[in-house]
Amino acid sequence: MTRTLLPGAGRHRRAWEGRKMGIRMDEDVIKRCAGNPIITLTDLPFQCSDIRNAGVARFGNEYLLMVTIESLEGRCELYLARSRNGEQFSIDDKPFMTGDTGALGRYEDMGIRDPRITFLDDTYYIVYIAESHCGLRLALARTDDFVTVERMGMLTQPDSKNGVLFPTKFDGKYALLQRPNRGNSVWLTCDERART
Repeated sequence: MTRTLLPGAGRHRRAWEGRKMGIRMDEDVIKRCAGNPIITLTDLPFQCSDIRNAGVARFGNEYLLMVTIESLEGRCELYLARSRNGEQFSIDDKPFMTGDTGALGRYEDMGIRDPRITFLDDTYYIVYIAESHCGLRLALARTDDFVTVERMGMLTQPDSKNGVLFPTKFDGKYALLQRPNRGNSVWLTCDERART
């Protein structure tokens, strides 16, 4: 089923008003790849228990998926999968990011997962879930080359799950959408800094 948001208050209009305005309501806007899922457990060069929740970026002439892979021991890490055509991916055999053993270690001791990538100010920002005995928190990292990564710190207090930076600033401020782990709400946070 296609859902079309009409301009202004039009998103609340009935579908027949959309048709009256010349908007096709019988066609999907986004088409699924016929080869879905794009990456399965059998495509990996190692054994694991699960693969899920990819962040996506276009980098140079490649499409990158940053996927969450859960090891056989139950720990999640972030791996890069690369493609020239956006449909056939090869996945790196080593993780791009693992739970930190340094300053953020106590917040990532159970793993990291669910990355979302945003290109902003000539930098790729990665919002991800840091999982530990302290709960679920959103953390922020950045990269310019998808070879090295710099962790920037925690973005939220426990328990917050799923977040993404907007790809533009609003009045000079970064904007973060986040979903608390409990309840059915989505929060918008704006800050002049890219980290807290």
